[in-house]
Amino acid sequence: MRCSYGLSEFDVRQRLTASVLYSLPLGRGRAFLNRGGIVHALVGGWQLSGILTKQTGLPINTTAWDSAGTGNTAPSNRLNATGISPYLANPSINQWFNPAAFSNPVGGTYGTMGRDALTGPGLTNLDFAGIKEFSLKERHRLQLRVETFNIFNHPNWQMTTGSSWGTSTNTPAGTFDKITSTINGNNSMRQIQVAMKYIF
Repeated sequence: MRCSYGLSEFDVRQRLTASVLYSLPLGRGRAFLNRGGIVHALVGGWQLSGILTKQTGLPINTTAWDSAGTGNTAPSNRLNATGISPYLANPSINQWFNPAAFSNPVGGTYGTMGRDALTGPGLTNLDFAGIKEFSLKERHRLQLRVETFNIFNHPNWQMTTGSSWGTSTNTPAGTFDKITSTINGNNSMRQIQVAMKYIF
């Protein structure tokens, strides 16, 4: 049980979330272009909103072949730690970890790696929205919203939990230290939506 002491699979060590809502000082009753008519209709009543999220990566549990003979490669049969740092100075999707930091355990033994001992890539995301309100009559307004999720289309990589060498040799499997997907698949790419709301 001591060998299985480690981080939870959903552990996020650091997370920053910041949001802002700003009313542009333009249009009727504002500091700039203080007039009505078409000018206010175009530039007045706009608000800008943003939500920034930045967090460290999720834990990763590496698995080896069934060296202990339990009939199950995960989660107890983990790789050996060689003492070399698994983290690279300039990781890429083609090589996120240093393979020299790991070796396969020999038959009849468990690996020395701890449970969820590695940390995968982090997450950075910025959502942005522009909001415009039109006054129709007393207590009646029309709100236009243009919302962008992941406005900079920043790729947020995902490394599969349980990355395995998968054989009894010391040759890593083809995808052991590689990243082959993003968080939530295509849903993590930039998305733009337009909405209109009638308020009364």
